[in-house]
Amino acid sequence: MKFSQSMIRKTGYWTRHGAKLWSGRLEAQRLRSTLENIRGMKYTQLHTERLTPLGFPLWSMWVQAEVSSGQWRDRVQRMAEQLEAAATE
Repeated sequence: MKFSQSMIRKTGYWTRHGAKLWSGRLEAQRLRSTLENIRGMKYTQLHTERLTPLGFPLWSMWVQAEVSSGQWRDRVQRMAEQLEAAATE
């Protein structure tokens, strides 16, 4: 049985699935636009004394790949305590 466009619209199939396709296209356009904007930005690398809020999770994942789970937990806990102490100074 073939479905006509009017049958598809009456069932709401087009509304549900067509909207998803349209939404996906809009998201792809937004992503493309954002990447173009980023490409034009100036890159600056800063060296900090301590880990930053973004750097801590990245460091944690790197350490996790290098050591056992027990050692990882200890290192992350120590670093978190050090960062908290430094933040209150």
